Amino acid sequence: MGSADNEPDEGWTPSTKCQRGGLTDASMHYGEGLGYLKDAKHAFSESSWNRSVGHASTAAIHASDSICLMRLGLFSTSHNHKHAPPILERAIPENPELVADFVDLLDLKNPGQYASRMLFEKDARFCIDAAELLLQHAATLLPK
Repeated sequence: MGSADNEPDEGWTPSTKCQRGGLTDASMHYGEGLGYLKDAKHAFSESSWNRSVGHASTAAIHASDSICLMRLGLFSTSHNHKHAPPILERAIPENPELVADFVDLLDLKNPGQYASRMLFEKDARFCIDAAELLLQHAATLLPK
């Protein structure tokens, strides 16, 4: 793990494009994530499963970015969100289940956002739950 000032481990280089940042950036990503989670829940209440998955996925990506910024001082800027989980894994090695849920959620992101296939209530519920857990974890890292 990085030092107290969010420096990545000596000798570790992320395998994707990243951007450095700090508390302000982490807080912004966290706030954006909360907004998208609210949108996901609203879409869920209207039985719009694909839209709910799309918004929940975006909420989870913002939460992941916030966590990575707080723990490592950087986050993935790749257009392929599949590059983000290895960085999240590096940021929270103590929570592999949360990283695995993030990977599973990303598998539903494109079908949800681009309606390439019909998703179901269980998909939307899973994505909302995963996004909530990621946002809860991010909240524990941000100053009160």
